[in-house]
Amino acid sequence: MNGQFQQTIENGRVTIDAYPGSTVTVTEAGSPVTSNPRAAARIDVEDFYFNATSPYTEVNLEQSQGGWAADLSYDHVTGKLAFVNGAMVADVQLYPSGQGLFGRSALPAMNLPGENDCAHIKPDSWRNGFTATALRADVIVSCIFTAEKDFGYLVIGHDSTTKPVSYFMYSYTWVR
Repeated sequence: MNGQFQQTIENGRVTIDAYPGSTVTVTEAGSPVTSNPRAAARIDVEDFYFNATSPYTEVNLEQSQGGWAADLSYDHVTGKLAFVNGAMVADVQLYPSGQGLFGRSALPAMNLPGENDCAHIKPDSWRNGFTATALRADVIVSCIFTAEKDFGYLVIGHDSTTKPVSYFMYSYTWVR
């Protein structure tokens, strides 16, 4: 604004009257700048040992944070491990023997994904189960998308010396 002006403010309205010879230049300032930061997620860490006598048949990977739907099932007769209720898996990494999973001590040596890694996997890369080849690996690390639409990762140790096959599972889920 250049010149003399009179402003009137009433009922949520601002009126600007310009005196002769005054000029007003209006420019677009662009869209407002927002950072849209995301709040911290609640973290749910779960361990399960699936075997012929374990109490787990279906498990909810967000159970400690109030989750309501099962994500995985284990068949105590066949040893089949399956995703349920729309839970999915992607970005599967296989580790050979010698990683020594059956306990959390093996986790630091593995390439574990972050929430952003799992959240940016292409939609066509998500699957509703593991391949038979993957489930024969000694250790599996994968991103998961839970039935409640949260991201996380699973570390699965495979023990083929038992009948049916047993799995030690460690899950880390970002609950939003």
